[in-house]
Amino acid sequence: MLPPTEEGLRIDWTYSGFTMRGWFDGPLVANVFSEGELGFVFRVEVDGGESIPQRIGLGEKTVTLATLEKGYHTVTVRKVTEGSTSRVILRSLSFKGMLDEPPKAPELKIEIIGASTSCGVGSYPEAVTNWDYLTHCDSYYAYTTMVAREMEAELNFVSVSGWGLVYGSGSADKKIPSIYSLTSYVSDRETKWDFDSWQADVVIITLGGNDRSAPAMLKQSYSYHALNFLKTVREAYPHAYLLWHYGDAGEELVPHIQAAVSQMNDERVAYLGRPRNSSGGWSHADYQTHVTYAQDVLAHLTPILTSVTD
Repeated sequence: MLPPTEEGLRIDWTYSGFTMRGWFDGPLVANVFSEGELGFVFRVEVDGGESIPQRIGLGEKTVTLATLEKGYHTVTVRKVTEGSTSRVILRSLSFKGMLDEPPKAPELKIEIIGASTSCGVGSYPEAVTNWDYLTHCDSYYAYTTMVAREMEAELNFVSVSGWGLVYGSGSADKKIPSIYSLTSYVSDRETKWDFDSWQADVVIITLGGNDRSAPAMLKQSYSYHALNFLKTVREAYPHAYLLWHYGDAGEELVPHIQAAVSQMNDERVAYLGRPRNSSGGWSHADYQTHVTYAQDVLAHLTPILTSVTD
């Protein structure tokens, strides 16, 4: 979550949002402004119940996030679409009631560094004939958010569809390392992120798929670039467990990633493969494969959780 500005609270990154707790009676209304290409989707969860999606168009909008029965409630609002298609400013919230102290933040913190698969592109669980980006690329269905919910962890995304480690989809400019230190890659290219303010316990890196289109010279030196980026992440999070999770987009870069992991010579850095699947939207992994990915990551991380949180 970005710090508030005079414009309001900017909600750029995938799955970012806020949680509020208090006494409410009636509608919780938000005034929002959205710019980008497609609008955005909020998911609203009340008292740990079902996460309800709300599709909201571009421009200035006033929307009812929830209608709350009289009493104490905890409300969580997340933008489940990407910053590349939807930049959102929360101008104001209005309600009848009184806010209480916010819930205690989860103890475990997980950061996701990746691209479209980690953002849930094409992961919609139901059969679809005509895929629609906002509805069917919902990060709520991504394995990354499944892992966070299962672990009751706070989640931070540094993931952008089409971007890679050394080369993005059709562009040499779409490199995650070039924006990793920024507060926001879409609304603030000047302000550096303060890593000390939020220290991840686990970092899951899913980069590699878009790098397949890189020139041969970049792919041949991929282990060098992967090692440098692992060192950058380690510098940002000295005590985190770093897991590079990749393999579904082909084997060409896997040896380079494994070599970089090995060269780190760090027992808290590991590689975990993931099986190929392109049965979802836009030839991405389908929902059931995301479930499998989540199970694999949970099986890997669970035994080391105690050491990660010590």
